[in-house]
Amino acid sequence: MTKIKKQLIRPFQLLFKKLGGGLLVALGFVITLATVFAFQAISTSPGTAGFQSGELPLFGDGDAGNGIFDQSTDSLEAISDAIRTNDGGSTGVAMGTFYSVGGDPYYCTSREVDVDGKMSEESINLYRLCDSTNTKYCFSNGGCTSSAHLLAVNSGENYSCAVVSDGTVKCWGLNNAGQLGDGTIISKSRPVSVFGISTAVAVAGGYNHSCALLSSGAIKCWGSNAYGQLGNGTITQSLTPVFVSGISNAVAVANGAGHSCAVLSDGTMKCWGFNSYGPLGDGTTTRSSIPVSVLGISTAIAVTAGSNHTCALLSDGTMKCWGRNTHGELGDGTTSSTGIPTPVFVSGISTAVAIANGGYHSCAVLSDGVVKCWGYNNNGQLGNGTDIDSSIPLPVSNISTATAATGGTWSSCALLTNGTVECWGTTYDGYTPVKIAYLSTAIAVTKGISHACALLSDNMVKCWGSNNYNQLGDGGATYSSTTPVSVKF
Repeated sequence: MTKIKKQLIRPFQLLFKKLGGGLLVALGFVITLATVFAFQAISTSPGTAGFQSGELPLFGDGDAGNGIFDQSTDSLEAISDAIRTNDGGSTGVAMGTFYSVGGDPYYCTSREVDVDGKMSEESINLYRLCDSTNTKYCFSNGGCTSSAHLLAVNSGENYSCAVVSDGTVKCWGLNNAGQLGDGTIISKSRPVSVFGISTAVAVAGGYNHSCALLSSGAIKCWGSNAYGQLGNGTITQSLTPVFVSGISNAVAVANGAGHSCAVLSDGTMKCWGFNSYGPLGDGTTTRSSIPVSVLGISTAIAVTAGSNHTCALLSDGTMKCWGRNTHGELGDGTTSSTGIPTPVFVSGISTAVAIANGGYHSCAVLSDGVVKCWGYNNNGQLGNGTDIDSSIPLPVSNISTATAATGGTWSSCALLTNGTVECWGTTYDGYTPVKIAYLSTAIAVTKGISHACALLSDNMVKCWGSNNYNQLGDGGATYSSTTPVSVKF
């Protein structure tokens, strides 16, 4: 570990001794979708990060996060689906933490951490006030910025993105199609700023495209566009964000493998992109490079996208899903090899408060803290102790205090009220939830195909699992990690 020169750090150590007890921490909190529309997309569902049907491999690289490697450890597709984020989706809405200190000015310096992610003595002044006006705060890497703190984190297939309170978006990991939005196709081992985004309130990751919801209600997307998933009327790839055509009043966004969907302020929905199984919900299987209206949806408050299916949370606590249904991922008690291109009610769900799609399965968090999942279960991603598919929702074993969920291709995770995270799927000890090591202050969780990330109440993001594409964001320090490591912003 590189150490800061003694002559530079001593003044901060002395000041810390004087002011250390005066730190005021404003804990991050989850904003409910129904209350704050601007963050509805984030609280939507955990992700299914961009999965192409039948194309996602099982990596087995330790993303179970319990400190144990297993050859069959969960691969996922996570997110926006929480946001699929597709294996990168959008999972839970959460605001980060910021810090202030009274008294004399304090200045940020470079962050130095031990390999276990703990702050060293040399970084004792991290998170200190940048000036005496109480208007600027140190960001997680020691940089000084006006009240900058993390609002949300969302994972795509092999990458992740975070929304910062100043409206910017930062992404890291695989960038083969420009999904990081920095104008290049070079993968990044640390977060980089998405070009031209300054008013974001939510972000959704997909297989290899990303979208940001702006405070104006508009949406910008970037990355792969082979199926029109950027929504700008073309099928031309874009390495930087482009506006989605005709969207000006969105309150939530979710990405699938090759499609995207938005909830509008009037409760209706529009989707665009890949549509072979009907995930656009317009009654057809014809792809569209511009948004089309979803049939029969008028009271949506959240959306989540799987590989080729989509689900909406309605204001009365019920759910509707549409698209691919090969494994019963729509939850209506049926299966279909061709898909269902119009929304159908999920059987027995009437008190849902959060939703999440994995690659080929879906989950709902109920008002009593129970999680129910349905669909593909070949690796125990439904969490009920079996590997048998189900076309109706089944309770996840031993989960009763969940506030959010996120889904991957072969696994799922839940955020609990006590700040811990539990995951299930291809884990070492079977198909029931296991606790992720060293996480006790999480306020949001999201999964990618073979990695997962959690936003913590101290404004840090920690990720675990595969790092073959730098998706852990730790600067390339590890190839993979069975326990959470800090993202280096």
